[in-house]
Amino acid sequence: MRKKAKFLFPVVIGMLVSCQSSMVGNGGDDDFARTASGLEYKVHKQGTRKNIALNDAVVFHMRLKAGDEVLRDTWKEGVALNMVLDEIPFEGSFEEGLTYLAEGDSASFHVDADSLYEKSFGAPKPSGLENNKVVFDVKVDKVVSEDELERDKEVEELRVKLENEEQINTYLRNNKIFEVEKDLSGLYMVRKKKGNGEKVEEGQRVAVHYIGKLVNGQVFDNSYEKEEPMVFTLGKGEVISGWDIGIAKLEQGEKAILVVPSYLGYGAEGAGTTIPPDSPLVFEVELVAVQE
Repeated sequence: MRKKAKFLFPVVIGMLVSCQSSMVGNGGDDDFARTASGLEYKVHKQGTRKNIALNDAVVFHMRLKAGDEVLRDTWKEGVALNMVLDEIPFEGSFEEGLTYLAEGDSASFHVDADSLYEKSFGAPKPSGLENNKVVFDVKVDKVVSEDELERDKEVEELRVKLENEEQINTYLRNNKIFEVEKDLSGLYMVRKKKGNGEKVEEGQRVAVHYIGKLVNGQVFDNSYEKEEPMVFTLGKGEVISGWDIGIAKLEQGEKAILVVPSYLGYGAEGAGTTIPPDSPLVFEVELVAVQE
């Protein structure tokens, strides 16, 4: 199962704009005001807490829009973003806008698309952006030190791991599956049919038929119905980690069930509307071909 392409907002290089600047400016389109640096903003909610500063870790929700197109919406994804504000990439950037906000605040920013794509994303700007601007709607959920954020992340990872273990054990018990191999990584494997003895090696191209399910039995993908197996290079990160680990244990022609904890699958982001965040997955797999 291939990795889901991810659009991640990067933390990038530049000079920090002083947080002492006031968000009072010359006005802008659609009630947006403008700072001295050229950042256009509209505050929806602003309190009296200390503003975000350099090296603060920020947990926030964000909606990124280009014209009428929504490029990313973390509210719909159900997962907030974590970012350490270590530097500001350019004047008028989204990161500069964060320095005017505090925990609990919300605002919208107009950011120059040319600067954003060139200096933050390292890619050419897509054609057709209205007024050459993108809009960031942001709500700051939490501001913590980097060490505090890392501790919170470790606690959450442990919680998810324990919850996955319970879900997987319930799946195995309900389906009366007792002969199970568990890898040190946390991957579970049930061998269903022996292969021809030819082991697969890292770097080889392999073709794998599969049926992908949630642990409740709901099927989200089936290569047999498509009449086309998944072809990928083993061990190169082209698929989820659970596949790289599990398929490497098979012989050509072998069939098995891989029960993949979420941290070896799609993690906290999930995949589209079919795989929820932090979901353990079940794959019925068949290694149909190995290419040199």
